[in-house]
Amino acid sequence: KKCDLWSVGVVVYMIICGYYPFYGDSTNQIVKHVASGKFDYPTAEWGGVAASAKEFVSALLTVDPKERPSALEAIEHPWIVKHTAARKTLSRSLSKGLKRTVSKIGGRSKTA
Repeated sequence: KKCDLWSVGVVVYMIICGYYPFYGDSTNQIVKHVASGKFDYPTAEWGGVAASAKEFVSALLTVDPKERPSALEAIEHPWIVKHTAARKTLSRSLSKGLKRTVSKIGGRSKTA
């Protein structure tokens, strides 16, 4: 589901920089940041990160699920393709298998 892709965006963001994309001094502030979908890429942690990686994270963290990529679209993103294409045959096989599985379970769905 597309809500899971939003979660993947949060996890990828955290893996790259070490903290959550949405923050605040209280739960209410955090909820407001999440609802607004506004986050940033501080130069200290993100300065050396490829623009395509930021584009990938931004796509996943799109508030409107209709505008957010599906799982199949996400694994076809240029940043993902670039980093999986350089892997061994096993990785390519897993990627192809994942694409088939996602297609079978409705990866092209336009709903959340």
